[in-house]
Amino acid sequence: MKTNSITGSNIYNSQTNNNSKKQSFRGLGSGFVVPLMDGIDRGGVTASFIIQDLGGSCIPRTYSGLHRNEDITGQLNYQEATEVALREFITGPSMFAIPIAMLYGVKKYMGKALDVPMKHIEAFSNIVKDNPKLLSKANVKDAKAFKSDFYKSVFTNVLNSSTNGLTPKKTEQLAEEFAQGLIQIEGAKSKGILNNIRNKAVKGSREDLTAALVQKFHDLTKASSGDKTKDLFTASITKDGKVACASKISTLFNQVSNYADDVLKSAGKKLTGNDSKSVTEFVSDFAKRRIGGRFVLNLALFGSVIAFCSIVPKIYMRSKKFPGLNGLESQNNTNEQKAVNNENK
Repeated sequence: MKTNSITGSNIYNSQTNNNSKKQSFRGLGSGFVVPLMDGIDRGGVTASFIIQDLGGSCIPRTYSGLHRNEDITGQLNYQEATEVALREFITGPSMFAIPIAMLYGVKKYMGKALDVPMKHIEAFSNIVKDNPKLLSKANVKDAKAFKSDFYKSVFTNVLNSSTNGLTPKKTEQLAEEFAQGLIQIEGAKSKGILNNIRNKAVKGSREDLTAALVQKFHDLTKASSGDKTKDLFTASITKDGKVACASKISTLFNQVSNYADDVLKSAGKKLTGNDSKSVTEFVSDFAKRRIGGRFVLNLALFGSVIAFCSIVPKIYMRSKKFPGLNGLESQNNTNEQKAVNNENK
């Protein structure tokens, strides 16, 4: 089946032009502030938090610490500024840096599916168990063939669960297009952080291909949904008529990709037969191990951040005396001496 070429540049440009035409107001600095906030948002949750934490907390508090008691001492409080800077610049970013570092190591050495939510691991595993031929000998040896079939099965479920009014033939066609689109995304290169933040279109980049596929899903759900309150970017997977899991379609792309890489790698090592029973037993065991591992990982991520934050005071406390009191002690002594002198008069 021929797959339509997917690029993000046209979508970016058309959306930008449409938004600029529809905009009916312009506040002071909107030409700078709005693009700035959009750029921060495109950096992702981690970049967004760190940038806003730096600008809204770390830098202002460090500046405040530097000028602490300056009106009394006539000097800048470098000691206070140093402690505040260490505290603020370590605690905020570490809440993301520690989990990211741990996830990178876990995905590399223990399996990519550990970066997939437990409900999604179960949902993806059920799709494979319902169609054991997905892990045929040919597919186990050919990653692209497995992904093409597996992704198509996943997106068939997603389209049936998240849209209305599509014929079986149209659903199959669209599922194939989404499957090939995701494979294309996996093989594409990133356009870089700066280009992404600046919203600069780079034809064939991973970000633009993803944006185009996300927009395609949005248009499908919008056209088939009469519910105006529905989130048009949410993709659901069902089992026996009930929603098994749901996530943003862009997030689902990463989840299904991580699961596919992991289950295929594990099948190459542990799948002994290709009959339905063998595949079902293997996938059930794989899901059980990955769900258990994900549960332990969640506890480890939480515990690691808490443990690190508990030792942060030992890192930033550079002196036994609180530097925020610098200059106040002499002021208090002077006031006390004046009070004693007044009493003796």
